[in-house]
Amino acid sequence: MANYIPPHKRQLKDGAKALEGSSLNSRSLVNKFQQNVNLSGGYKVEPCSSERVMRKGNDASLGGRYAYAESCLSKLCILDSTEIEEHQYPGAIRLKHISTKSTLHKQLGHGGIPYVLVSYDKETGTNELEKNSSVENPLMSVAEQILPNLLAFKNERVGGNFKESEEGKISFVARFGKILFHTKPWFNVDALRDRSEYEASLSRMKRLFNTSVPKSFTESVLNVVITEIGVSLDEKKEYYYVRVVDKSRPDVSLSCKCTATGVGGIELQKIEANNVRHVIADIACVEKDLDLRLMLSTRKIVTEPTDEEKHDLEKVIKSAVVDGNEKGGLRFPLNNESFEGRYHVVGIGHKTSRALKNSSIVVKLSNADRYDFITSTAEVTNHVVLKMTGISETLKGSNLETDQLTKMLEENMKLIWDSFLRLECCFT
Repeated sequence: MANYIPPHKRQLKDGAKALEGSSLNSRSLVNKFQQNVNLSGGYKVEPCSSERVMRKGNDASLGGRYAYAESCLSKLCILDSTEIEEHQYPGAIRLKHISTKSTLHKQLGHGGIPYVLVSYDKETGTNELEKNSSVENPLMSVAEQILPNLLAFKNERVGGNFKESEEGKISFVARFGKILFHTKPWFNVDALRDRSEYEASLSRMKRLFNTSVPKSFTESVLNVVITEIGVSLDEKKEYYYVRVVDKSRPDVSLSCKCTATGVGGIELQKIEANNVRHVIADIACVEKDLDLRLMLSTRKIVTEPTDEEKHDLEKVIKSAVVDGNEKGGLRFPLNNESFEGRYHVVGIGHKTSRALKNSSIVVKLSNADRYDFITSTAEVTNHVVLKMTGISETLKGSNLETDQLTKMLEENMKLIWDSFLRLECCFT
């Protein structure tokens, strides 16, 4: 039998090497959600066509890792440390193409060069924003905006209004990275008069939040932030995952977390369904090197698979071979993308992580090597995630403790602004 050649190493008929990093049209589904939703003005996003498509399962059937709740809320914020909007407008912040040599551009796998939002004063070194600073922590204003949404989420969950597909482990996190804006702006940036106009106009642009950060930032978090805040538990993990689509339920995709057996194979440890997003706040921090995403999501853990599900999943897992030379760290036999059972493999990955915990937060530092069979794209990325476990547990409880939730939210915003966002981060 001829040796199996993975899709990302196959040759075209003319002998040219298959393009790496190419993207199929299906990859745009998730981004299309953010392009089409109406984000201007209010905070609540009304259901739109692309949002409904995801809930029907098309995104999952194409290997998507995320789904969106029917009442998914999304907002774009522009943040600086002054209460006076007019002091820096117009012309003090602008959209700028990223460099083609930037790591941001290399990790995208999309056509075209995106924009980032930059401060003219920061670029020129005039520091006018800092001179006019009148707010100790501008993230507090974001906390005030999303608090009603967190409370509404809890009321909906306690009231039993969640669909079964949206129940699961509750997670409220802060992710660090950069907001990338796509497509040419249809408006004149220099003509915008204040922050609210910037937010309303930019939120209509197609955008993506890049969560991969330079390794230097990860090291700074470990050496500076962790030293300052202190942790009670330092936990390291290494695992592989196989992402599959359930052919019998096209609205469901599953992530199978596995550990290496030591003899070249992997062993199934946990099965998780789609990550369902409920609240998303993308925050452009124009005075800082990093942007911020606050996100509330749920993920269902499949604790009791049926005999058929268990049999077919084990068949998929047992066929995988650990191979450090392959993208994603795993190799499959012939026809790995279509097993006779109910599952279809759409993605693989190898991840190492370090979780540093105290009573109310977890700082997770991770490195991921992923390969997506749908888009034939690979990526190796570093991530820093602040998991606000105290808030997640409060949202999970049965009692509505508004004061406690407010206090936790304020404490976490202070930690993010004072410790994480003050670090330097260079994406070039």
